[in-house]
Amino acid sequence: MREKGLPSGGGFGSRVYKLCDILQRIPRQLREANIIPLKPNSKQPLIRWKEFQTKRYEGDFPEGCNFAVICGEVSNNLCVVDFDDRRLYEEFFSDVTTFTVETQSGGVHLYFYATKSLRKIPKFKGFPIDIQAEGSYVVIPPSVLEGREWRVLKDAEIVQADVLSLLEERLPVPAEELTERGGGREKKEEEKTLTETKILEIVNLLKPIYREGYRDYIVHFLSGWMKKAGIPYEEAKKVIELLSENDEEQKQRLYVLDRTYERAGNPPKKELKGKSGIQEIAENLLGEERALELIRKLEVLLGRASPFKDSIFSLIDFQRRLYYVANPRKGIIARASERDGGIVYKELIAECCPTNITIYEDPLNGDRKFEVEFNGLLNKKIGPADLDSIASQLRMLGVVKHRRLLEDALSSIITAFIRSGKAEIRRELEKPGFYYIDGELKAVKWQPEDFTKEDLRKSLLFLIELREKWYAYLSERFTTVVKWAIIAPFSYAIKQIRGTYGVHFPWILLHGSSFSGKSSLGRLIRAIWNLPPDEKSAYHIDTIPRFAKIVSQQTFPVLINEVADIFRKDAIKEIIKTSVETAFARGKYHQGIYVEVSALSPMIFTTNKTYPADDALLRRMLSILFTLSDRRAKHEVRRFEREVLPRLYDLKYIGFFVFKKLTEHPQDLRRDWRELSTALLKEAFESAELEVPAWLSEFHEGESLEDVDEVVNEEIRATLLSEVNMQYARHSREEAGLGWRIREVLDRDLLPWAHQKGDRILLTTAVLKVLKDCSVDSLRSLAERFGWDYGVFKLGKRPIRAVSVALSDFIAFLGGGTEEEEEKVRYTTIQFTQQPPTEEILGADGKRYRLTEEQPMQLPEPDAIDFVARGYAVFVEGEPEKQSEQEEQNEQAQQAEREEREREKANERREREIDPEIVVKSQELLQSRSEVCAFCGEQKDIRWVTQDGELYCDDCRGRLMRRFVRDTLNRLSERGEDSREKLIETLAVFGRDFVLAAKKYCDERGI
Repeated sequence: MREKGLPSGGGFGSRVYKLCDILQRIPRQLREANIIPLKPNSKQPLIRWKEFQTKRYEGDFPEGCNFAVICGEVSNNLCVVDFDDRRLYEEFFSDVTTFTVETQSGGVHLYFYATKSLRKIPKFKGFPIDIQAEGSYVVIPPSVLEGREWRVLKDAEIVQADVLSLLEERLPVPAEELTERGGGREKKEEEKTLTETKILEIVNLLKPIYREGYRDYIVHFLSGWMKKAGIPYEEAKKVIELLSENDEEQKQRLYVLDRTYERAGNPPKKELKGKSGIQEIAENLLGEERALELIRKLEVLLGRASPFKDSIFSLIDFQRRLYYVANPRKGIIARASERDGGIVYKELIAECCPTNITIYEDPLNGDRKFEVEFNGLLNKKIGPADLDSIASQLRMLGVVKHRRLLEDALSSIITAFIRSGKAEIRRELEKPGFYYIDGELKAVKWQPEDFTKEDLRKSLLFLIELREKWYAYLSERFTTVVKWAIIAPFSYAIKQIRGTYGVHFPWILLHGSSFSGKSSLGRLIRAIWNLPPDEKSAYHIDTIPRFAKIVSQQTFPVLINEVADIFRKDAIKEIIKTSVETAFARGKYHQGIYVEVSALSPMIFTTNKTYPADDALLRRMLSILFTLSDRRAKHEVRRFEREVLPRLYDLKYIGFFVFKKLTEHPQDLRRDWRELSTALLKEAFESAELEVPAWLSEFHEGESLEDVDEVVNEEIRATLLSEVNMQYARHSREEAGLGWRIREVLDRDLLPWAHQKGDRILLTTAVLKVLKDCSVDSLRSLAERFGWDYGVFKLGKRPIRAVSVALSDFIAFLGGGTEEEEEKVRYTTIQFTQQPPTEEILGADGKRYRLTEEQPMQLPEPDAIDFVARGYAVFVEGEPEKQSEQEEQNEQAQQAEREEREREKANERREREIDPEIVVKSQELLQSRSEVCAFCGEQKDIRWVTQDGELYCDDCRGRLMRRFVRDTLNRLSERGEDSREKLIETLAVFGRDFVLAAKKYCDERGI
């Protein structure tokens, strides 16, 4: 029953879940807390949640909803510290080990179990920090808003803490002193007030170095520093007046301040010849230790690091007063401490120093990259890259002295640059394509062109020509590809707008016959958007990292050719499914931070092979099959390349038109893409004053799973039939029906992947190699596809996993499910040359015959024998046609050959009962002798004796050795090592004759 107040419909899926069903989706740390549902793509509760501050919610969770946790006593005193400004977290709390979540907007949630009851506290002590406790709830992963997720930042346990004390201890800097830059330009500095006490402290700090010869420099640098720090002019003037009160050139000092604040003359230069900043002056007059302490104290008083080439500090230990220091004067990064009123270096970390830092922040996933300019022993700009890569490059370049501290030092100094306003933060999209941001569609690194009605008309007339002339053979399939093409670059924006999981826009698969126009359609799709061809092979996406790189580079479609092999990789199939349905392709932990890779680009897959019948993958694809009838002759292909390909970019005005319409009405992307694409093309024809073609309403739904199954089944049948025919033709010149051909290759052991056992056939793992291009990945799937048996069967004395199928069913399968007509055999009568194994046997025509002693079969004259099959003589009903003498001689020769072959087969059948490994344990006699062979029963020269003293001939040894080679190859095949080299290597330990037998066996089968 639906929970009271729980609405129905409105964007929900059809399914409703209980709490126990959705717990696996919730982070494990919150599964004991009080979880409630929120509206899809929203922070608003789906229920009247206040009553659940004192009792647990046990109601429904509709498919597609977001999730929240209620804070306070009902969730074991759960308290969440909500950082709106991520810099605060990174500077003061990034080392706290507790469960941490990154919010949809880029903020951070720290989770604690409070030691005492707390109520909600907004803007804690004026900082952009909210304490969510009793009386509030917070959104939790895996909720989604506008295509961005709440995601786990630190997968740690929730710790118990005195939350208020923790915050007070770690927030020594007033919130108003935190500044930033954004969008590539400086923000206007917020003015800060200097109290009388701070003014006096600044003056007292500088008095010891305010000496003749340095005064003008000090006023210049101090004025620039105060202006950058946002100090009001009147307060800056008080500082300069007090500092220069006994200076006979005080007016000149104040004039420098006025110029700096742009109140008189031109602003002074940023640098003065011969001096780099206050630190250089202080080092000359006070020494390095006291100079560093002076700069650090000025930085605290002014709330900003020096904009000149002075050192920058990052406090890392409050109690021990430890700092990381970046000193551009020395060109070093060091760890230092306060001692006796000065700053003393402890460890030299690197002989280079950051002087300029630019931070590139991706607004989609919050990912940051850094571009750092160094001086010192290394004068180089590194990046944009992550901190790990920057640290690695510094180590490679040989400037690192303390490897263990390097990454922490870089991180702390970059944070100090940010906090002091010296770092430039650029929040911008860098990957080409279309994005939905702040309710608008925005194009990044793609520039639409102005176009006229005539331009659009030219594009549409060319589209008509393509549909009705060049691609007429594809009919509605071509129309569907064009419709897909005009929406494809907006697929990521569709994910952002809808904000829910699902196949809102499928990827496209063009598969089937070669030379049918698949790749040219991929180029056409790119041309509509005025993009250069971007064709990649399957190699570019054959691993998860490679796939993630390609799918995250742009929102425009990318053409990937010949993907059949990668569709057999489960990991790639899974990441494709995820990328179609969600805004992110994958997530990974990088330096302890969970980073997600955006799934921006829809892909165009092409392959000449059959598409794998994976139902889940098929539902996420628009599958378009190209058959043999779609193949184009070479002269047609050359003509197309000559007359059409150079004109493809005439289609670009269709893309410009679609972009213009969708930027005017971005909410249209909520419509079904088929309906939207048809409407946009119709509007384009009407705008160009062209008649709307009738084919515009066409749509190809793609192949169903049943269609794909039928194609795969036929490919499997054709491949196995080809193997049978090839082996039969290689070893026999007689014409015969399918049933005879199959029995013949089985009897002669010509198929390494098929073995006859009674009236059934066992297909071993070797058949998977034969069917490698037919979307068959296991024996079990092959058996399930055709309703055959799969299990463990005995082959000789060895149990193997195999597929078992009745011989008659296998013949019918390879024959296409129809009875094959035999011109000569209408029905058969059989003369026994040995006692039949059963009362019912299989005739050469594939039919079963029942034999009884009470009804002996009448045999025609011997010359009516048609052929010999499986140890029985087979006759044709009726009088034989009169043959010429030559024909009779030929027939007799063939009959003699058949009889000889039958004797060989009889011997082989007896040998099948013998373990072929007996040849390994046999010994060669010193001298051959004439004896009856223990295996074939014939009088022959004997050269071999078994471990049990049985004598056997060379012919039997050859046949047994052949079986031993075959069985060895089958065992190797089961391990995926069925190569010629591996077989020879395995058998070489038994002697040279085994190697020769292996080579001969491989040559016969083309291995």
